[in-house]
Amino acid sequence: MSDQLATGASAADYRTPLAQGSIATLFTNRAVSTTRATGMFDASGQLPKALAGVTVTVGGRLAPLFYASPNQVNFLIPSSVAAGAAPVVVTGNNGAIASGTMQVVPVAPAIFTENASGSGPGSILNGVTFQRGPFSVTTPEIPGEDKRTRLAVFATGIRNLPNTDTKNDLALPGGGTLVNVAESLTVTVGNVSVPVEFAGAHPVFQGLDQINVILPAQLAGRGTVDVVVLAGSLISNLVQVTIQ
Repeated sequence: MSDQLATGASAADYRTPLAQGSIATLFTNRAVSTTRATGMFDASGQLPKALAGVTVTVGGRLAPLFYASPNQVNFLIPSSVAAGAAPVVVTGNNGAIASGTMQVVPVAPAIFTENASGSGPGSILNGVTFQRGPFSVTTPEIPGEDKRTRLAVFATGIRNLPNTDTKNDLALPGGGTLVNVAESLTVTVGNVSVPVEFAGAHPVFQGLDQINVILPAQLAGRGTVDVVVLAGSLISNLVQVTIQ
């Protein structure tokens, strides 16, 4: 039977719609797996399209899988899926099939959180020391005179924003270019619009996006404040960060 409900949402904030090339999670009311399994990246950085006998198709395209369990599957929405209502079908390793529909769009900003709930402390690191917060507005380890702290905010759903300033794009060491769409979004920290140095796809992990921002001196001592990403009329979930 294929009449079992499958509902999808962003794996970062559990909201819809879902962006092309973003990380999604799907819940079903019917067990589709007899075990739990985590997808591993292969030598070329690709995820499996079958995990413990479970597969997911979105708009007829097999989706790379991060995780499979009896009632939940985490997967990557293929970037080739057309925007609009896309049918999703989960085929289990026990013969179960669950189906539903996902609304797919080019951009849907969502910030990951440390507790995987979509709210609370954001998945944010010092972009130079890779330490978690609380953060100071300066980082002595930064080479050069500009010691302002750079934060790396981990998100999904923003990579397809317009790339209107290609001069900001980054050359990769092994060749190729990392597209930087920083000019197409705004990040506020404690209601202060902060400079965005980079926004785009993470160079290694499929579906993961990264936003690098600078903490201005005026945020010193603010304590726990909200972080939000704005892309035109699109607003991410609110997460928190603590600034000393």
